[in-house]
Amino acid sequence: MGISPINLAPQDPVSCDKSDYGWQGGYLDRSWNYAMHTGLVTDAWLPYTSGNGQVPPCPTACKGSGSWVKYKCASGSVINVGGNVEKIKN
Repeated sequence: MGISPINLAPQDPVSCDKSDYGWQGGYLDRSWNYAMHTGLVTDAWLPYTSGNGQVPPCPTACKGSGSWVKYKCASGSVINVGGNVEKIKN
């Protein structure tokens, strides 16, 4: 039995990551740190709505279906490959 894929919500960091710039752009490293340390909810819980250029505030209640769970990277599971494409392939 395999692990079921989880679709993480791109709206989560756009609305909730206060260290980045939401719909106005941002920095990949800040988004990555948010995902690793704070975690992301599922797309079912917080569907993407910023396609029109408006960023809704970080929600306090579920906008979609499912339960509120923040998914994070397990400690030690992320490595910096330093731009080495061969390491990424493995």
